[in-house]
Amino acid sequence: MRALLRHHYGESAREDQESAVALFTAALAKGPPLGMIHMERGHARVLLGDWNGALEDETAALRIRPGSVAALENRATARAALGDAAGALADWDEAVARSPGNHKVLVDRAVCKLNRGDADGALADNEAALRLVPDLPEALTNRASIRLARGDVAGALEDSERALRGSPGLAAARVNRGRARERLGDLDGALGDYDEALRLAPEDPVALVCRADLRMIQGDPRGAIADTEAALAARPGDPWALTTRGEARRRLGEHAGAVEDASEVIRLDPRSAVAYSNRAIARLDAGDARGAPEDATAALERRPAHPEALHTRGLARRRLGDAEGALADFEAAVRARPAYPEALVNRGDLRHDRGDVEGAIADATAALELRPGWPVALNNRGFAKQSAGDLEGAIADYEAALRSDPRIPELHANLGNARRALGDPRGAAEAYREFLRLAPAHAWVPGIRQSLAGCEPRPEGLPEAASRPR
Repeated sequence: MRALLRHHYGESAREDQESAVALFTAALAKGPPLGMIHMERGHARVLLGDWNGALEDETAALRIRPGSVAALENRATARAALGDAAGALADWDEAVARSPGNHKVLVDRAVCKLNRGDADGALADNEAALRLVPDLPEALTNRASIRLARGDVAGALEDSERALRGSPGLAAARVNRGRARERLGDLDGALGDYDEALRLAPEDPVALVCRADLRMIQGDPRGAIADTEAALAARPGDPWALTTRGEARRRLGEHAGAVEDASEVIRLDPRSAVAYSNRAIARLDAGDARGAPEDATAALERRPAHPEALHTRGLARRRLGDAEGALADFEAAVRARPAYPEALVNRGDLRHDRGDVEGAIADATAALELRPGWPVALNNRGFAKQSAGDLEGAIADYEAALRSDPRIPELHANLGNARRALGDPRGAAEAYREFLRLAPAHAWVPGIRQSLAGCEPRPEGLPEAASRPR
């Protein structure tokens, strides 16, 4: 199971392997079984992806030639592909014991260990392989994957660069370099690496999902869906691809599809806290405020203090009228992840509702330190400042929010209210009219029309129409 070292064969290469299988089959039919023939046919079957046939051949070869390192490696590859990771590891252990200087076996065993969650063992095998063959591209690529998982982005980038110097056509090294570049903020460089990896290996599911994740960052959910569907065609049921497709569907408002993808990940791995949290978010977006907290709670049972699950459950509880429970969840989300702008803004909103205006301003300010110019946080801080009597500060925040996104109608309404309260009817009327232009069917329209009427010039002696700022 060389997950990072998969080879891609064209039609001519496949035909060669099929011819080899036919040749070895004819040879076995003519004479007594020979271990070498079984082993070679098994190897051809490995290259064709005929895992059951390969397993049968290599087991037969090992009965005739016990301890054959090549047969052990081929059988280990077949076992791993069939989901027998324990059996695969046993075969690679024996192969390493019989041939401790075989760097190829060490690299393959490292992949098996990594897939079983033994990152330390995988790292040790890759290090051993690199002692035997310095700058071995496959070992460097595998070590880069481990370094990425551990947050050593600089080390992963260095390993990937070294691997590509030795093997420019190694798609997995391109993917790892792309992942490192992405984490360092070089999105264009990352996209170039993913594109090149897919030119080298067009059906590589890891490269496809990495590019899909990057497309989500770049605001292209439809492109992300195209990549994840290609990944799922190559590797049906891949949880990573399903998770990314579900998030892309949610961004596009395809709530049923997002719930469906998260549900499939849960079916594949009922222990996944992330999948339950994602389904909770999708259900909340779909208006299922009762199903969302159930899923969020299930996520928290699997991973206590999961920030997204706490935040989602808080949103659902608020919609259900449980302000105390919502505030408790937002508090816990911020404790679990202090740099969580969404949780800070929502906690601040509830603090404002409870009369804690200073706390609301502090939370919105903290969110803006994490995400400068965020219109939601600017609006909430402006509203809190307005409640505290700081009308000029409120107007400054509303105007800053509109510079970030002038399409949000509620911002224009709030700006109009603050300007009117400050004694600027002309500026208030301008903001109200923009609100009505952007949202003619909004629920606030009757009140805004009334406020606008109070800002219009009146003939001398006509009393001012009664109105109440929102």
